[in-house]
Amino acid sequence: MKIILKNILIFVFIFIVDLNAQTRKFTKEDKHALKNLELKESTIGLTQSEYIELVKLYSKENSLYKSLIIIENILENIESGDDKKTLALLYNIKAQNLIDLNKIEEGVSFCDRIVPKMEQNESPYIEEICLRCGMLYNLNKQYKKALVFFKKIKKGYIKTSSPYFNYYGQVLVNNNLYDKALVFLKKGVDVSTSKNELEFISLNLTNIARMYIQKEQWNKAKDYIDSAGKSLKHSRYYVRHRKIWLETYYIYFLYQNRFGEARNVLRRVEVENNSRYDLEIQQKIKELNAVNSRKKRLTKKVTVINDSMKVVHNKKLKTYVILISLILFLTSWTLLKIYKNVQLKYKKVVNEQELLSSQMTPHFIFNSLSILQGMLLNRERTKAIEYIKKFSNILKSTVKEKSQKYISIKNEIKLLQDYVDIQNLSTSKNINFTIEIGNDVNTDHSIPAMILQPFIENAIIHGFKKEIKNPAIQLSLKLINEELICIISDNGVGYSIGEKPRKNQEKTSLATQIVKERLTILSRKLNRNFSVEIRNLQYKDKRGTEVLLNLPYHNNNFKKYA
Repeated sequence: MKIILKNILIFVFIFIVDLNAQTRKFTKEDKHALKNLELKESTIGLTQSEYIELVKLYSKENSLYKSLIIIENILENIESGDDKKTLALLYNIKAQNLIDLNKIEEGVSFCDRIVPKMEQNESPYIEEICLRCGMLYNLNKQYKKALVFFKKIKKGYIKTSSPYFNYYGQVLVNNNLYDKALVFLKKGVDVSTSKNELEFISLNLTNIARMYIQKEQWNKAKDYIDSAGKSLKHSRYYVRHRKIWLETYYIYFLYQNRFGEARNVLRRVEVENNSRYDLEIQQKIKELNAVNSRKKRLTKKVTVINDSMKVVHNKKLKTYVILISLILFLTSWTLLKIYKNVQLKYKKVVNEQELLSSQMTPHFIFNSLSILQGMLLNRERTKAIEYIKKFSNILKSTVKEKSQKYISIKNEIKLLQDYVDIQNLSTSKNINFTIEIGNDVNTDHSIPAMILQPFIENAIIHGFKKEIKNPAIQLSLKLINEELICIISDNGVGYSIGEKPRKNQEKTSLATQIVKERLTILSRKLNRNFSVEIRNLQYKDKRGTEVLLNLPYHNNNFKKYA
């Protein structure tokens, strides 16, 4: 019998919560404001703050399903923002609505999700949500957890309110703290009376009567039952609360074994159950009709908005397509123009080099034949044979590499060696030409043709134009960071300190300038940094000139550019 009474007390608690939803009085001003917001929503739409106001008004009107629908629609957007106060307010309204609609399991799941987050973020209204979640855990028979949540409440205005005394009293009952529960329930009656919140009076008196029934203090129980019956007229849920009052009378008679009187009350309870059931059915139908009406209105509005957005989207899409096409066309045209200019400049450089080569070849042949003639007249047969051998190698290589425009490193070195040897045979300079090649340099790899020869020629013609003791040219090839570095140095006359080599000076020939331009263009095409730098070794307390080249070097990958 005690267990039955405890279960009924829990049932009463559901309706205390339901009654609490109605203490938020819906005034004429609220009705007018609600009408205006609904009209605005159906025409031009509402802002976020206006939707929040609509949620509050629907809750006060007890249109709880409507309130929940809007909360679900706007909650995700607010959760992603920084407005903690508005978010906490919506959480509290949603929790109260779930209580009032008796959606206990959904409410408990909701509390499990949001309370840890609110505590971590130190959100406002955290104690208000503890009150409501404590109620939900109590209704879900998680009595210990409900008690923990109520003990978190410290704010004075909450702890002196009618709902707090009434709800906490029920939690204490379910945790078997009956004496303390009775104190809180009586305090709830006093506070409700002083604040003229008469909707609470009947239920509080009924619950106190049940406590005295459990204590078997029949006279006190009868007094509180009678007082509860007199207070029913103030309840806005008369049918529901009258049923609870009759059930209490039934328990009162049943505990005293007054079965005849208990049976008579039970018949009246059945009548009240039917009335309450009919009332709830009517309320559900009304609520569903209202929700369906709202859904149709919003669907129509969304359809209009979607149609408008499609038109705008199509216009924007066409504009974007035209704009992107124009940008692509202009970009392609600009890149093509740049490419053609680079190609034209490169062809010009190559043509100049070919022209120089074509001019050099007859001149070189004429001079070489004249030197050879002199050797024969002087009966220098051995020297002449060696000269002819070197001379033929140079002619053969020049004709071959001229058409291909690139040359392997080993062939370039052989060509340079033959060229220096011919110069030594034809003059008395006896230039010492030394070559150093790093171990990591692959001599089968290629470099652009006619890159090194102009600098060797400059060293011989201009560096050794005066009599130099032990003239020497050194060629060094090495790889640094996968780049081929070539250093050509001589111990010739160099150039005066403070004098900078210019294009028109003898020290720098036209061929040298063409090589520089060619390397600049290759740098752009291959996206590398090829360069030529000429240094005067007099600055380093030496004598002569040093040429530093950073050259293209690969297994013929750059052939199409060379």
